[in-house]
Amino acid sequence: MATANEPPLLSYALEPKSISVSTPTKPSPGKLEIAAIADTPVYCDGFVIRIPIGTGEEDLTTDKTITARLESDNPSVPDAWPHEERLEENDTILAVHFEPNAAVQISAGTRLTLHIADFDVNEEIGTAHITITELTSPTSSGPYPPRTTSHEVNKTPPGFYLRNLTPDHIAVDNGDSVLLTWETSHGTNYRMYWDDLSEPLSINDTAWRSPALTRTTGFMLQASVNTRSGRALILHTLTTAVTVINADLTARDIAVNGTLDIGNGPGTATTNLGFTTDEHGVRHLPSSMTDGNRDTYYWSALHPKVDDWVMVDLGGERQITKIEIYFGATTGYTLPSCDLEYSTNRTQWHKHTTIPAGRTDYKSGAIAWTARYVHLKMNAAQGHRIAIRSFEITTEPCGATITPTETVIHTPLTTKGAVRIEGDLVVTGEIRVMNKLTAENALEVGENLLAKGHVTVTQPGKVLRVRELRGPVKQGGETVDPPINISKGTITIGTIYGAGPYPTVTIPAHLKLSTPGRTTTINGPVIAKGNVTIDAKSDTQPAADNTLTVGAALIAKSNVTVDPGADGRIWLKTGRFNADGPALFAGKVDGLFPTVTSATWEGTSYSLTVDADMIATVRNESSKKQFINAWSGGNMLFEIGLDAWEVATVPLRKGWTFQKRSPQGGTLYVWRFYVGAKS
Repeated sequence: MATANEPPLLSYALEPKSISVSTPTKPSPGKLEIAAIADTPVYCDGFVIRIPIGTGEEDLTTDKTITARLESDNPSVPDAWPHEERLEENDTILAVHFEPNAAVQISAGTRLTLHIADFDVNEEIGTAHITITELTSPTSSGPYPPRTTSHEVNKTPPGFYLRNLTPDHIAVDNGDSVLLTWETSHGTNYRMYWDDLSEPLSINDTAWRSPALTRTTGFMLQASVNTRSGRALILHTLTTAVTVINADLTARDIAVNGTLDIGNGPGTATTNLGFTTDEHGVRHLPSSMTDGNRDTYYWSALHPKVDDWVMVDLGGERQITKIEIYFGATTGYTLPSCDLEYSTNRTQWHKHTTIPAGRTDYKSGAIAWTARYVHLKMNAAQGHRIAIRSFEITTEPCGATITPTETVIHTPLTTKGAVRIEGDLVVTGEIRVMNKLTAENALEVGENLLAKGHVTVTQPGKVLRVRELRGPVKQGGETVDPPINISKGTITIGTIYGAGPYPTVTIPAHLKLSTPGRTTTINGPVIAKGNVTIDAKSDTQPAADNTLTVGAALIAKSNVTVDPGADGRIWLKTGRFNADGPALFAGKVDGLFPTVTSATWEGTSYSLTVDADMIATVRNESSKKQFINAWSGGNMLFEIGLDAWEVATVPLRKGWTFQKRSPQGGTLYVWRFYVGAKS
């Protein structure tokens, strides 16, 4: 490898990468070609090729002399470079120096080839490292420091070869195997690799049958030999791949741009008649019958005889409602007389009808079968092969269908873990949630939603419609917190059901009571982590509409707002009202105070005569410091400075003057809570 601080400026390739060793009776002549390629202009003042010499597995040759020459493919770069051979490191390295008379400019794209020849490879199997040092600079003025890299040459057994790894089929049906064959000189170790598995082979093997394949599989055959030191030397590797039709799919992540159909597929077609590859190399496989394309066709390899068959396996019992079969190819190849049969187990077959010979199609009309297998059984032999363009079986929907716009589940959905759905989920049956169901979009349930965990809707504006919501039940039959969590969406529930004490309704979002003609009464606590908003009633609504009555605590983590309207109310009969955030009341609050009013004070000053005993809360809504003060009988009772966004609460008596002083201007929000009768 190149040194860390002086990487080569040229790129290199060495051939051959492997070379046979000599034997005591037969020397193996060696020859190396080292290509040096300039990707950018380079100035070169020489090369040094270092070859390990000796009898060891890491030495290339025992010869201490070789022949060497440099060849250039660019006429502007001379190739008659003087060279000299030198022995280094106690005669264990043969160094070949190529030294031009002056630094040579090598233009971009130039290829120099350094030839090393006329030596015999030693007799020891192993790996020799050939070191290449260049004296180069990006500029003509230098300097020309040594820049070094190395390449390996594997020394293989004499006469070794491994070639032509070939499967007997390049495509097989799911569950079939292939026979792999190869050519080799033998005498070495072999191992076959596929998927994440491997298997050692005998040194005399030239064929190997795979296990049953369920997905497209790559194979790698590797030959190796142990060196004298015990190191495994990889001699050669061959690869091939086999396609599996209707393959199983295992993936960490999967992206489906079209439709994902679970349980509604066309089935897998098989036959005992083999298949034909035409003169154009097209393989007319059984899968052509179920590919949804009537322009492709299955073409048998054999002429049919009595009891030969063609079958479609639906993968499980299905409710079959119609069958259409299209026979023949463009040049004929229709079927003899055959029986159309179906079965649930491939043991007991039920005959539906006999299809006469020579038909180009068959259409069943409406049928009602329960079956997994459908096949055609030949009643007669014929003197030509058969072809089938399409074998179409229509069934009642089952399983699930997922498209980019919706998810349709035709069977009960049971989940014991969290489920997150980013599109619409439409369920015609029942949903049972053991843990948590999260819908990023609309979740519509036609029947019951039975949840032992939590159901979450997060997309703004989307609706969860549930006919009845049943929460988890404690051992004594008492219903605990309902399993419903609406963080952004809207919930419409016919009934929140629970035996025993009333449950707590927790809404980590906004609670808005705005449906015309509705009064909301909650006999248990309400905890709202967002805003609680009650819209003003319309002129057509009764006076009692759009009221919120809470029999216990109302705890709001954010704003509680009553929209303007004469009859907007929040009723606090018993219990308490806690507001962790600011409480904005545009109407009235009955029960705690007779009246609450709010106002906005602008400008540099504002003055108000206090008309009743009250408590005032003031917030500075500007970045400028402002002051509030109170006067009585010509005397200032207090003055309080408010920094930006600061809040203060002060008591005020009837008859006082309450005012603001803002030298730099600004806005104050003022809430007045009347604790006595307002005059």
